[in-house]
Amino acid sequence: MQRLVKTSKIHVSDTGLACSLLDIDVDYLMSNRSFLGHLLSHLSYRN
Repeated sequence: MQRLVKTSKIHVSDTGLACSLLDIDVDYLMSNRSFLGHLLSHLSYRN
């Protein structure tokens, strides 16, 4: 199966910037723990 789009993926390395761009606040993170887990794992991977 070939990729439909040949452009590269964009990865935001700053989790604070990612939350700001997605308009995510602390209340959303506390109610959606799986998203918080993804952010924390990305943060620990990048550091």
